[in-house]
Amino acid sequence: MKRYLVIVIAAMTLGTTALPALAQDEATKKELAALAGTWRVTAIEANGQRRTGTALPNMVVKVEGDRYRQEAAGQLIESGTLKLDPTAKPKTIDMTVQSGMAKGKVQRGIYRLEGDTWIVCAPEAGVKERPTEFTSKGGKGWMVFELKRVKEKDSK
Repeated sequence: MKRYLVIVIAAMTLGTTALPALAQDEATKKELAALAGTWRVTAIEANGQRRTGTALPNMVVKVEGDRYRQEAAGQLIESGTLKLDPTAKPKTIDMTVQSGMAKGKVQRGIYRLEGDTWIVCAPEAGVKERPTEFTSKGGKGWMVFELKRVKEKDSK
């Protein structure tokens, strides 16, 4: 009887500790699905200075599953994998660079998704500190990217 009770308690404990992980996995899948597609960079803020419009190169980010590609004027700049935690406050994103100048490094950032607008705040690849707010001020080298979803008819 004691053995049965120990097994039941162990199963209950494992079950309750696994539930948050399952919920996070489901939230991550949902968030990756929401990010799927092509995003045009419409603004970049660095050192408190915001650039928009013609001051930006024609940059897009393409997300498919947990993979991303960053392109400028049709040329691959960087690609890698995304790791999201949409349950964190603010939501976190880790971009592991697999090709490009920062190959092998990780960008640890935060993000928010508001309909067809995706805001990402991240430092240079390899910086271990993660931003805690959406600002480029303060001399920490953080950059804020504003991206807009490219509608299918706009991408042709």
